[in-house]
Amino acid sequence: MTTNDKKITFRFLSLLKRYRRRIIFLMVALFLSIVFSLFSPMLSRELMDQGLMKGNFKVILRVTLMLFFLRQASALLSLWIEKKRLSIVYDFRFRLERQAVHHILAIQADYFHKVGQSELLNQIDVDVNYICSILNTNTLSIIASVFTIAGGIGAAIYIDARLAVLFFSMLPFKYLIIHIHSKQQKKKLNLFLEKSMAYARWFSEVVTGMMDIRIFGLEQKKQEEFTKMDGEKIAAHKSMDALSQYRSLADGTLDAVMNLLIFLIGGMLIVQGELTVGSLYAFLSYSSYIMAPLSSILNLKFILTNVLPSATRFFEFLDREEEKQEVLQKNFEIESLDKKKKEDRTSTTELYRTSFLKTGDKAKENDIKKNEISSDTSFQKLYFFEEASALRDPSAFEIEYRNVFFHYHSETESKQILNDFCLKISAGEKLALIGVNGSGKTTLMRLLLRFYPCQRGSIFLHGQPIELFPLKEYRTLFSVVSQDIYLFNDTIRNNVCMYRDFKEDKVFEVLQEVGLGELVKERGMDFLVGINGAFLSGGQKQKVALARALLHNRPIFLFDEATSNTDIDFEARFRRMLADRLADKIVIMITHNADLLQSASNIVLIEEGRVLCHGSYQELTEKEEQFANWIEKIKNN
Repeated sequence: MTTNDKKITFRFLSLLKRYRRRIIFLMVALFLSIVFSLFSPMLSRELMDQGLMKGNFKVILRVTLMLFFLRQASALLSLWIEKKRLSIVYDFRFRLERQAVHHILAIQADYFHKVGQSELLNQIDVDVNYICSILNTNTLSIIASVFTIAGGIGAAIYIDARLAVLFFSMLPFKYLIIHIHSKQQKKKLNLFLEKSMAYARWFSEVVTGMMDIRIFGLEQKKQEEFTKMDGEKIAAHKSMDALSQYRSLADGTLDAVMNLLIFLIGGMLIVQGELTVGSLYAFLSYSSYIMAPLSSILNLKFILTNVLPSATRFFEFLDREEEKQEVLQKNFEIESLDKKKKEDRTSTTELYRTSFLKTGDKAKENDIKKNEISSDTSFQKLYFFEEASALRDPSAFEIEYRNVFFHYHSETESKQILNDFCLKISAGEKLALIGVNGSGKTTLMRLLLRFYPCQRGSIFLHGQPIELFPLKEYRTLFSVVSQDIYLFNDTIRNNVCMYRDFKEDKVFEVLQEVGLGELVKERGMDFLVGINGAFLSGGQKQKVALARALLHNRPIFLFDEATSNTDIDFEARFRRMLADRLADKIVIMITHNADLLQSASNIVLIEEGRVLCHGSYQELTEKEEQFANWIEKIKNN
């Protein structure tokens, strides 16, 4: 076992610590079951030699009843053991899956560019299944099997030492078979996991791109790809199954040879009067008591060979870096808190509530009321908000991108997106970002939302680096309508309110404002929208997303092609919102709509990761030829 395998094994075993008391009870129960089973061969020998062979009915009756009650007690005990084992397995599985989901909700956003949803689901499901297999009945009995082996060895030697020596001489061959097969199994399992992931990745692409597959007639091509991908996966699985069959065949052959030799030598001893038939029968029973648990112990390596690749991959997934929720202190000088501020925590909490949460978000306010600030770290977070006057007065917000560099990189290439990008956004500004696809417009929003860190440079909110602010609280500053809108398979109400409590008349007012009033009157706010809004049109989905943003009413609005699927009437309605409802908000929008650009107070044309030119629509049209050419292209399209 390699050093890494040992680390993974210890880490896995640490997950089982919480179950140690229940596992100990199981071991005690298994031990009792073993004790019951150890008496059976001796009773069977007495039944055969003293009862059946001598025609003694009293012995037959007594021993038969004893065997019956012993086996019934053992069966009931086994039933209890299995029930308790399953409760551990299901709880362990739940905790592993909960840990995975918790990590998915916190993992850095770039991970989801590398793995598809079906691929990720398949990976977690396969890995959790293999990890939980360590808790099957055979594995747990390994710990208790030491007692079985000890009792079986003692009883076998007691019955006949010569047969015992013959039996023990075969055990090294048993170890050799398992050792050889476990090495091969690890290689074959890794190959199977690799092919399974490739198939899941392919399947995810097929489901996601189903419309294009049908439009361009790619069904035959995808059938051929399926035959290849699934064939490779099945071949890898068949190879694993074949190896298991070969191992079973080798085990069975060794057991048959062992039994053959025991019967031959035992038969000779019976003929010579040195062994009874019952003793031979009892010896064979005890040999199975030794061989079965010994095989389980030797098979532990084989079992771990199945578990370790999945456990390694699962732990590697859990070790992927998560978003940093806490304030980053290492790159910035943080002013120490004076005693007066430390003592006056109540007033600081009130400041946080009244200044930061001017959004109608009562749920967040109630959370603050319920949770007292009990540590310097929590208080320090609030101190940052106190120091940032922008958070006390949202109308004074200022955002600055200062010398920002960013590039995307994959296994095959690295692409520079932002190159020393600089931009200031004033309070109440309506900023429009334009540029060719891949120029970095959406990336600027993702950096501002802290889905990605700036690789060089930084973004400032009213003079403070955004990394200074606790992430969850920081993101409550933004209302976002992205280009790739996602709606949950839930009601219109929950997709707009996002599971927070808002007054129904306020929700309906916003829905009416975005043009969904008739839909709600017809179907109600509790209408289920389907998976990702499948029961709504593209325009209706965008309106639901916009209603969500307006209802939460945060200080900064980010719109990424927010009107791309809507009609002309809605575009006019949206322009009125910018001028009236969102007049005091910072609005950053990505758009290729020439009419909407005229509603922006500042337009920034991005080229090769830098600001090529900026200004109002009229200024740019009159003075910047590049912008005029850009507008001409938009109008022509």
